Amino acid sequence: TAPIKALAGTEASPGITFTGGDTDTGIYSPADNQVGITTGGTSKLIIDENGSLQVVGGTKDNPAIYFDGGTGIYSPGADQVAISTNGTDRLFVDASGNVGLATSSPSSLLHVQTGSDGSVQIGDDGGSQFAAKIFNPVSTLKLESTASDLILSSARHFIFQDENGVQFGRWASDGKLGIGTTSPAVKLDVVGDIRCDGVYGQTDTDTSIQFPGSDVITFNEGGNEAARIDSAGRLLI
Repeated sequence: TAPIKALAGTEASPGITFTGGDTDTGIYSPADNQVGITTGGTSKLIIDENGSLQVVGGTKDNPAIYFDGGTGIYSPGADQVAISTNGTDRLFVDASGNVGLATSSPSSLLHVQTGSDGSVQIGDDGGSQFAAKIFNPVSTLKLESTASDLILSSARHFIFQDENGVQFGRWASDGKLGIGTTSPAVKLDVVGDIRCDGVYGQTDTDTSIQFPGSDVITFNEGGNEAARIDSAGRLLI
């Protein structure tokens, strides 16, 4: 039998339509070895000469490939793909390969945008331990490792600063820690007052200066008190 032939048509006026007077919905051929489906005068699906399937972009509310309502996969722009659920963007991959979670404008390879009570966590396959956890319940940031050490590594410095970018401390690359200074000159360099219970020698841990009570300083050697300055300023030996 001879094949059934139809005009190639266009997406606005397909070559094969259906009864009922709906002339802009049907099947057409956009080019050689290609077939397309159009509805409402707009191309929705194209199969090319390689058998590849192309669908229209869609939106987060009406994704091109959907499972129910606003849940599915769509393309918000050229060289972009996104996943939505319940009509809300959830995952976005831009033309540069940046991946955004809960953001449609990722500024890095992985960009996670959470709300004020959101969190990000990476756990083991059982979910009982975390390889890493970033937790932000209302302005709190938490780094936690429940299985082993938490290692922070940097080729340069660890810098401590407030939300305005003002530095108040630095852990320098040579191991010196500065508090109140960004240029520590010794192992611990503090600009300002400090509060502690005692000061011990580096290797001789039973020799110390301690502050056992209000307005009292003791000097200890070999684990025993050798002298003290009392609240009256007297030196007692």
